[in-house]
Amino acid sequence: MQGVKIDRRTLLAAKSGTLTKSDFATLIKLRNWVRQLRNDDKLTIDDILKQED
Repeated sequence: MQGVKIDRRTLLAAKSGTLTKSDFATLIKLRNWVRQLRNDDKLTIDDILKQED
């Protein structure tokens, strides 16, 4: 994920459902990167956006 920035605005837009096309593409890249790190092919964007206490 070198050179790709995930900022607070992108995450808030994802949670509210108002993503731009470029924000969505960034989230897909983030999901794919985390899938690769965790060896978890079933990880979803929703899993990434979950907040746990």
